[in-house]
Amino acid sequence: MKEMIPTVRVELVKTGYIIELYEFLTTGETRKLQKSLFATGVSLKEEEKTDGVDSQKARVFLDMQDEALGFLVKALYKSNDQMQEAVSLPENIVDWVGNLPNEDGNAIYDRVSDIINTSMMSATAKKN
Repeated sequence: MKEMIPTVRVELVKTGYIIELYEFLTTGETRKLQKSLFATGVSLKEEEKTDGVDSQKARVFLDMQDEALGFLVKALYKSNDQMQEAVSLPENIVDWVGNLPNEDGNAIYDRVSDIINTSMMSATAKKN
């Protein structure tokens, strides 16, 4: 079923790679992220945020991004002069992204965050 999920491509300006991500998390993947979140006892609700950055909440969210990244990556391409060549996915995608220049890594994680937020949004919030 995963192969039927639409994808989005994120172009990495600094390195010339293109990473293809699934547009949403599956129900099972979302539940795994929620279980990880609930196991920490930390709430990420907007109304519960304080003025300062809560380091525990930030750490939990970063861990969720890393876990979601593993679920969302479908393919990787290297762009060379108008051509895109498929590249084997690295064994550890989180480490691979961690070694990218900041601009490229941030582009990936920004998209992953958008997908997480959309996937974990309640049905009521999606209607509004």
